[in-house]
Amino acid sequence: MQNQAVRYIDLYVDTFLRAIIGVVILGLFLLRPREREYLWFACVQLFGGADDIVDFFHFAYGFIPIPLFDLFDAVLAAGFWVAGLFFFATVLNQRRGLWFRIALILAILSPLFVTLYWYGWVPVPVTSTLTVLFVLPSLVWVLSVLMVRSLRGDPEARLLLLPTLLLDGFYLAFNAVSDFGQLGWWPGAPDLLNYRFHFVPFDFGLYTIFNIIFLVAMLAFLIRRFSLGRRQEERLLGEFEAARQVQHLLVPEAAVGISGFAIDSVYVPAETVGGDFFQQIPDNRGGVLIVVGDVAGKGLSAAMLVSMLVGSIRTEAAHTHDPAALLMSLNERLLGRMQGGFATCVAARISSSGELVIANAGHIPPWRNGSALELPGSLPLGIVSNPEYGSETFRLAPDDQLTFVSDGVVEARSSSGELFGFERTGEISGQSAEEIAEAAKQFGQEDDITVLTLAFAPVGVLSA
Repeated sequence: MQNQAVRYIDLYVDTFLRAIIGVVILGLFLLRPREREYLWFACVQLFGGADDIVDFFHFAYGFIPIPLFDLFDAVLAAGFWVAGLFFFATVLNQRRGLWFRIALILAILSPLFVTLYWYGWVPVPVTSTLTVLFVLPSLVWVLSVLMVRSLRGDPEARLLLLPTLLLDGFYLAFNAVSDFGQLGWWPGAPDLLNYRFHFVPFDFGLYTIFNIIFLVAMLAFLIRRFSLGRRQEERLLGEFEAARQVQHLLVPEAAVGISGFAIDSVYVPAETVGGDFFQQIPDNRGGVLIVVGDVAGKGLSAAMLVSMLVGSIRTEAAHTHDPAALLMSLNERLLGRMQGGFATCVAARISSSGELVIANAGHIPPWRNGSALELPGSLPLGIVSNPEYGSETFRLAPDDQLTFVSDGVVEARSSSGELFGFERTGEISGQSAEEIAEAAKQFGQEDDITVLTLAFAPVGVLSA
C-alpha cells in the first residue's frame, strides 16, 4: 500500500500546487472583485485539485468504491470544464454565444452518464465515452477561440494556446484511448499515455508534467495581468487626481466677498471628481451672477465637461450677464459633445437693488425663504439647437435667502430606498449650505451634492 502511495505521489504534489495557486488567485479576486477571470481560474484549480486528490486516494489506497469514485470524478471534472469555459470567455472578452451555451450545458450534463452502468443499462466503457463526448465541445470551443484570436494577433491568446492544448488535449486523449482499450479497439494505447518519468525518488506521469507547465504559464500570465491592471489603475488615479486639482481651481470652495450679499457654498462630489458646477461672478455694478448646474454622469468625462462649462461661463460673463443669453450660449457649446447626455443649469442675476432675473435649463428651481420659485419648464443643455430659455423676474426683500441645490440633494437615498425628496429639501432650505449638504450626505449620498445659499443684505439696510 505504501508503494502505491509513493507511485501516485505526483497526484498529491499536483493537488498541493493547485490548492496553493487556487487560494492565491482567489486572493487576487478578492482584491479586484470586478475582474472575474481570477475567480474562474481559482475555480479551475480548486476543482482540478479536488479531482486529483480523489484520484490519489482511489489509486493509492483504493478505499473509495468504484461507482462513487466515478461519480465524484465526473462531477469534479464537469466543474473543471465549466469554470474553464467561463475563465477563457472572461479573460479573452469573448462573446458567450450559442456554441458557448451548448458546450456549457453539455459539460454540466456530462456526470449523468456515470450512473448508467450502475443498473447494467450500458457497459462501463460506453458511459465513460459518453462523458468524454459531452465535455469535448468545451475543449473545442476553448481551443477554437484561442486559435482564432492567436491568428488575429492577440498576444494573450498566443500565451494561453500551447499550455491549454497540452493539458486539456492530453486529458481528453487519455480518457478516449482508455475507453478504446476497454472496448478492445486499441489495447496498447493506454500504456502509451500512462508512461511515467522517473525522478528520484518519485515517478511523474505525463498529465502531471503537462499540468505543472500549464500552472506555471497561467500563474505567470495572471500575475502579469494583475500587475498591468494595477499599473493602469495607478495611472487612472493620477489622471483623476489631476482632474480633481483642476476642478478644485474651477469650482470655488470659498464664496467671493460681494457687498450686499452673503454667499455660502458647499460641493461634495460622489467620487474623486464630479459633474456638478457653480459660479458666483460680480457684475461690476454691485450685483452678482449665480450659475449652478449638473452634467449627467460622474467621473472623469463629466469633470472634463464641467471644466469646459466653467470656462465658457466665465468667458460669456465678460460679455453678458443676461441669464437666458448665457444659457443659450452654453447650449450651443455643448451640442454634439454630450454623446447622448445633457447638463442641467440655472442662471440668476441679482442686482444691488434686489431684482432677481433667473433662467432655467431643466435644473431644480431655487428656494426663496423655504418656498420653491415658480419657473417654466425647459430642456436641459446640449439636447437641441436654439431652445427657448425665457427668464423670470422677482424682487428680493432684505434678508431673503435663495437656496440653490443640485439633484444630489433631493435624490439622496436612504438604506431602505427612500428619497430625501423636495419636501425635506424645502423644509431645511433656510439653513446654511453646510447643514443642508450634510443632511443629504448623512441621509444617503448617491450623486454629487452642491448647495449654494445667497442672503440679500443691501448696504445701508439693517436686519430686523
